[in-house]
Amino acid sequence: MTGYTGSSIEHLNITATNLAFYDAVLPVVGVQQLLDVPAAGDRPAMVGYGRDPKPFLWLVDGHTADPNLHLAFTVDSRADVDAFYTAALAAGATSPHQPAVQPGLLRRRRQRPRRHQPRSRLPPAVIKIV
Repeated sequence: MTGYTGSSIEHLNITATNLAFYDAVLPVVGVQQLLDVPAAGDRPAMVGYGRDPKPFLWLVDGHTADPNLHLAFTVDSRADVDAFYTAALAAGATSPHQPAVQPGLLRRRRQRPRRHQPRSRLPPAVIKIV
């Protein structure tokens, strides 16, 4: 993978209870719905999200989701964080607080090597999906 920077995860499948929520909020961070696989037999419906032409996040329609699941996306500006937060609330999410820099989180990140990590990274907005 010469010249590749970032995650080495090829794709990720997670269970989601509200696929429409992701259709509303992921485009705000540049992630689009690329594939829609209907349920068939024992297989539930799945939706592939990503950046054309590559889906990297697959949401599997389910009745329960992992309460400890945490997804974070890299964005270019504080305005992007605020836009995502606003879209998430409008789509039904709840949040215990406004998006903010989390000093403890940033301190732990600084202790790790900073390979290929621009200094302008913003912390993600953390939301609870209903």
